[in-house]
Amino acid sequence: MNMKNNPRVLVSPLEWGLGHATRLARLIRILLDQNMEVVIAADGLPYNFLMLQFPQLTFVRVPFTQVSYSTSRMGFFTKLLFQIPAIMLAISKTRKQVRQLAENYNIDYIISDNRYGFSHPNIPSVFISHQLRPQPPKTLAWVENLFCRFHLRMIRHFDYWWIPDYEGKENVTARLSHLPWINEKIKYIEPLSWLDQDWPEEKLKYGRVDIVFLLSGPEPQRSILETKAITLLRDSTFRSLILQGLPHPAGEESQSKKEGNCIIVNHLPGSQILQYLKNTQLRICRAGVVSVFDLAALRLPALLIPSDGQTEQEYVARHLFSQGYFDYCEEKDLSLDLIDKFSRKSFKTFPKPEGKALAEAMDRFFT
Repeated sequence: MNMKNNPRVLVSPLEWGLGHATRLARLIRILLDQNMEVVIAADGLPYNFLMLQFPQLTFVRVPFTQVSYSTSRMGFFTKLLFQIPAIMLAISKTRKQVRQLAENYNIDYIISDNRYGFSHPNIPSVFISHQLRPQPPKTLAWVENLFCRFHLRMIRHFDYWWIPDYEGKENVTARLSHLPWINEKIKYIEPLSWLDQDWPEEKLKYGRVDIVFLLSGPEPQRSILETKAITLLRDSTFRSLILQGLPHPAGEESQSKKEGNCIIVNHLPGSQILQYLKNTQLRICRAGVVSVFDLAALRLPALLIPSDGQTEQEYVARHLFSQGYFDYCEEKDLSLDLIDKFSRKSFKTFPKPEGKALAEAMDRFFT
């Protein structure tokens, strides 16, 4: 890789739950290993999470426009559409902030995980996303191509588009990120997981459990599923660990409580989450694509629960179920009987990411 000594990279995740920040953590570690300087622009939960992982780095708070969500299928998509003008205004504002950040911190490269305004006309930039072709509700399927072209126009300012999925037919996101035409900007870099399989084994902080229940995503869906999980599992025979997906500010300790047979923890270090995922029989989580990428990279199956109305999650869950990689159910159908049936199933696994595709993409970007 032929580049200037110690280039400075501005990195920013979308503030939509925690997933965009977690997958950037893996990439940031690689950048640091290659002697690059990293400046992180974030806010909210992503800021807290990345600060816990990299307290030595430079952080800048750059707020993301808060988006409100409906819990119904059509309502979710329609409500999001009505907020597009505010989102577009925020993107314009973000571009101005990026220019100031580039000047203040002498930025050489920009990596944006789904933050549309995070590009600069004079600085090489890459856009990371698992969604090039958004999936509308079935009743609006006729506008899919229109949304796709609108979305691609939104990211045309970026020099490259990195897709954290497998390029071939056996992949996680199918139509979401695999276009029927060739675009030279696209590079499939395989799933990015912040959970490093080379981390050493360590003692489980709360002892062995039967179920690991991972919560994630924006509100109110995250809290709705948390309430249902606790209600369902606290009096069951399953010993369950419920991870709330709420990282605490740097310098504070994680918070835990016990309700019946449930241990509820706001957040754990990645090494602990990895050990729990590897050492439990049952994993349950939202069908958020980043969570699925983590599990695919670890070659671990799970029961996926799409957020009502999030067509992306519903599509991915159905696709992976039909291919035999994961199980899934709608939130209203989650029950102890269904969990018990899930425990007796077997599943296919994805190949372990080798890192070659990412290395090639980075070499192309940084030279």
